[in-house]
Amino acid sequence: MLKALLSLSTVLLLLTAPLLWAAQPQPIPPLAPEPLTPNENTHNIDASERLTIVSGGRVRLKPDSNSGVVATLTLGTLMKQIGRTPEPISLGGGQEHYWYQVKLENGKQGWIFGSLTIPYHPSQHLELYRKLVEERMQKSLSFADQMEVTRLIANLIDEVNESTEPSQALVAELEFALLSSVQKTLRFYNQASAGQRRADPYRAWLRYLQTTLEDDIVYDEISDRQLLNPQALWTLYETYPKLNSLSDEIAWAAANSPVGGECEDDLHCVFTSLFETGIGRYLQLFPKGAHQQETVKQLGKLFAASKDSYADDEEQLIQQFDKFQMIFSIVDTPEAKKASEQLKDLRKALFS
Repeated sequence: MLKALLSLSTVLLLLTAPLLWAAQPQPIPPLAPEPLTPNENTHNIDASERLTIVSGGRVRLKPDSNSGVVATLTLGTLMKQIGRTPEPISLGGGQEHYWYQVKLENGKQGWIFGSLTIPYHPSQHLELYRKLVEERMQKSLSFADQMEVTRLIANLIDEVNESTEPSQALVAELEFALLSSVQKTLRFYNQASAGQRRADPYRAWLRYLQTTLEDDIVYDEISDRQLLNPQALWTLYETYPKLNSLSDEIAWAAANSPVGGECEDDLHCVFTSLFETGIGRYLQLFPKGAHQQETVKQLGKLFAASKDSYADDEEQLIQQFDKFQMIFSIVDTPEAKKASEQLKDLRKALFS
């Protein structure tokens, strides 16, 4: 289903630095402006390329923020660098950088402020784009920008899959970023008014996702939300279960994805959901995982708040209690011991 997204038009970046490990190229630090060149005063420097690191970067007629706009560029656009101002220029607010004269793919020329770009080196192609995705995914973006990031990631996946021997870790990282970015766009959709949802770009984006992701986009009638099916993330985990911290993060994201439907106060239903797609499944898979402590605390709060719950199937609920106790014995932390006691208290309240 993810492959259907690979025909999209622009390219993006990724999640968090902890997800990158030694088997992959490490992210590169931000690159400083190039040193001055002998021909700087005529704005002629050795030809190179630059890469836009923002959505909507403006190319202007002159190296001036008040000058006319030649073009507005999407995230990850490559352009040829053909010149640069002699000295960095301040735009206020602490922004100081060179203006770069660039030539676009369609032949148009103009000037773009340096902080909107980074130097592009073909030898660092994947590292640069991965760094770009990582940085954008860590920011709070607009709906339009998040859609653009989604398209960027999809194109990057396409490119990686076309290579001779794509790294499993890199593909998993990018597919995780893609699903996470899709999930972010759905949050924007769900926050929009009914009228906004019926109009573009919301309507067009949802139709696109429903077409390309098929069963991975589900509608929850109870909450009136469009959701990413948690099973899409669990399937990704099952495809790449042994990638150390990345597999842990994928499972954690899957366990915390919103689930449609409602169990109300049926505790057996709640526990079943926890073990099938929620934090119960995460803790079974990663009893010593990065989010172990947080998971145990969440479960403890749930047990403490469930004294007035009920169960349609008492026998199965008791089996689920026993399963949780077995997991807590493996976790073996003070938090797990506390959660175990809370579970015992809940069991007494329900069955005494």
